[in-house]
Amino acid sequence: MAFVKLDTGILDSTLWIDREAREVFITALLMATPFDTDTPIPTLKSASLESADWDVPAGWYGFVKAAGPGIVRRAGINPDIGMAALVRLSTPEPESRSQDFDGRRLVRVDGGFIILNFMKYREKDTTSGDRSRRYREKKKRDAVTPLRHGRHAPSRVDRHQAEAEAEAEVEVGTTSLKSPKQGTRPSAPVFADKIPDMPSARLMAMYNEQCPKLTPVKKLTASRRQVLRARWKEHPDVDWWRGYFDYITNKCPFLSGSNDKCWVADFDFVIKANKQVAIMEGKYSG
Repeated sequence: MAFVKLDTGILDSTLWIDREAREVFITALLMATPFDTDTPIPTLKSASLESADWDVPAGWYGFVKAAGPGIVRRAGINPDIGMAALVRLSTPEPESRSQDFDGRRLVRVDGGFIILNFMKYREKDTTSGDRSRRYREKKKRDAVTPLRHGRHAPSRVDRHQAEAEAEAEVEVGTTSLKSPKQGTRPSAPVFADKIPDMPSARLMAMYNEQCPKLTPVKKLTASRRQVLRARWKEHPDVDWWRGYFDYITNKCPFLSGSNDKCWVADFDFVIKANKQVAIMEGKYSG
């Protein structure tokens, strides 16, 4: 069964004073399961099949496999009032404390609804965040496992089982971490202690300063923050990131435009899981 931690900060949010929207949102949280997308997903208006002219960015979210009336019925409120609440939840809210996704909370897509800040709730404590990370890593491993003897590759309906299996895995070992030498590929440290808070603004500034030939990043959007948080849990040390950015600048000219198409990498590229592994393994060195 999926798990989500309800943040007590919701008491101070604009959502809390909107009783119907609050009940619909909490009900949706309880119905949701982890969901990821590598490409943007177009959204629909909550009360019709018309396009909402906004796409869900690539990243990790919560997915509710249910129609609007189904969520409202679970919430136990009047159908008309509940559907109106769904519309409010999918609409930009300028007064929201968090301006991630312009204040949107719950949006309709083909097949159900996506809770945009689901992972923020789910990873509120260290234990839950670690479970989620192991689950995502296992899902990626399963996705590239070849079929054998007629077996089917795991699908998203198996994610609860995968999460339980991932949670059972044990991570052991510690290592000291030294600042990498200039231009050398950083190794992957393993930490047994509590992961320190991610200095997102510092990492963004470090990237802009150390990778001047790459496309600069101007804003840490919610989707970027989610991806960066996942990488930070794998490499939770500022010195490691300093060495990583230094290696990109000094040893990876391909990423800076020295390629046939004069293509230049950006922040999203260098923090993506598979790209970061390729960079560390020397695929883009020259």
